[in-house]
Amino acid sequence: MPPQTRKLLLLIQQMAHAMAAEQQCALNTVRFTRRDIRDFTQWSDNQLKVHCQRLAEMEYLLVHGGSRGHLLQYELLWDGDGDSAHLSGLIMPV
Repeated sequence: MPPQTRKLLLLIQQMAHAMAAEQQCALNTVRFTRRDIRDFTQWSDNQLKVHCQRLAEMEYLLVHGGSRGHLLQYELLWDGDGDSAHLSGLIMPV
């Protein structure tokens, strides 16, 4: 993964955790827009378009909406545990 894309992923993770704490909900229910990311990171819209698309293609972000005038929203699928093997969005067997 390119360094800037990795940096954005870590920033999105921080933002999503903060939003989940603020909304008192689970991380997997938090949805956010590029505008939310732009406000949090202060990155340009063009940078966010490129890197969010990469993260969605690599299945770190899940895209909701965005067709026929609907608001494009993202959901963070990555759990943030970079040291162990994982499959995004799947639960661990007990």
